[in-house]
Amino acid sequence: MGQVSLAQVGNQRPIQSLYDRETIYMLGPTRYVRNNVVYAGAANLRREFSVSPAGMDLYIRSRRNRNIALVVSLVGSAGSIYSLATGNREAFRTFFWVSLGTGVVSTALGTRANTQLNQAVWLRNRDALILVENQQ
Repeated sequence: MGQVSLAQVGNQRPIQSLYDRETIYMLGPTRYVRNNVVYAGAANLRREFSVSPAGMDLYIRSRRNRNIALVVSLVGSAGSIYSLATGNREAFRTFFWVSLGTGVVSTALGTRANTQLNQAVWLRNRDALILVENQQ
């Protein structure tokens, strides 16, 4: 039989209540939960990150990398479609390798964007708890 965690106990400690109320966790690139309410949209996320300059910086870099990854992916797809539509055998080989390369680059940038977003959320949560604790 496992141990009962503090989260399972009916009487929450003040720090746990503060944590549950003030921290966010991500459901996707633009969807998150705060205080058991789901929010969506970049505007809401910017508002959340406004309490943390370091978190905001990483959030902005994450968005930039995600957008670059999307553009690179679209360029690779467009190249593949062009090579198939033209029927040029030499162009097909060239665009195949370009498409493969853009796919790898896009995946790497997407992974980096996710890592930056996770770090941004961690910093934001830390700074939000510090801010609230200092206000009390």
